[in-house]
Amino acid sequence: MDYQELCNRVFSADQRIRYVTVTDSHCNVLAGGMRPGLVPLELIPEEAKKIDLQVTILDGVMRTWAESLGRARFALIQHEKAHMLIVPFNNKHLELSIETSMPIEEIGRIVAMIENVLRQ
Repeated sequence: MDYQELCNRVFSADQRIRYVTVTDSHCNVLAGGMRPGLVPLELIPEEAKKIDLQVTILDGVMRTWAESLGRARFALIQHEKAHMLIVPFNNKHLELSIETSMPIEEIGRIVAMIENVLRQ
């Protein structure tokens, strides 16, 4: 699978998606980034790296829980400034930052679209 193409397809799903990356279990960003023309919400670059590491740890936690609870489809964290969506797949995960103006129901549509692309 072409990970950059995956990120491009996610970006094309909605203009309110600010950030999309594919990251592996070692916190290596394999593709994606900030939507062109947008300013990151993090004030310093080190903060963005710290967030990526924490999301990778959360992905690992979801995989551990999967041993008892079954595979996690996604994790959604609602913040005041952005929604964070994590979608695990094949020992990697998609990390999205989404404008808070997107309703939760529409985030479900984004998750379904991502799952359909990953099944192809």
